[in-house]
Amino acid sequence: MDVEVKKRARVLPDVVWRAWTESHVAHGGGKLENGALGKMKQGKKEVSYTIANVLSGKSFSTIWKLFFVRLEFHHKVVPSYGSSEVCYGFDLKGPLRWILRPFLLKKIELHLTQSLNAFVANLERR
Repeated sequence: MDVEVKKRARVLPDVVWRAWTESHVAHGGGKLENGALGKMKQGKKEVSYTIANVLSGKSFSTIWKLFFVRLEFHHKVVPSYGSSEVCYGFDLKGPLRWILRPFLLKKIELHLTQSLNAFVANLERR
């Protein structure tokens, strides 16, 4: 994995999974299952993604295909002593990977960290 960030959440894994499912539905998707499609706003632009690698209640990936690159965002939740460890990961694939990698990885790591912190804070306020 090119980037991985983790954070403990004081909620059970099923609460995390439910929040991910709700988010996917809010972005135009149906069930959180392999092949499901969704859309995400990136500034003024809308980007489509596909759900893959689903292990229900545990993990899934969102795949974004852009010009000659494929961005894979991984989501995983693991039980941890009455709470959860939530993991976000990222892989950059495709022929332009080596050109884009130095420009994107630090930015994506920062974004994943901020996103994960906000996600966990929101879960713990519910």
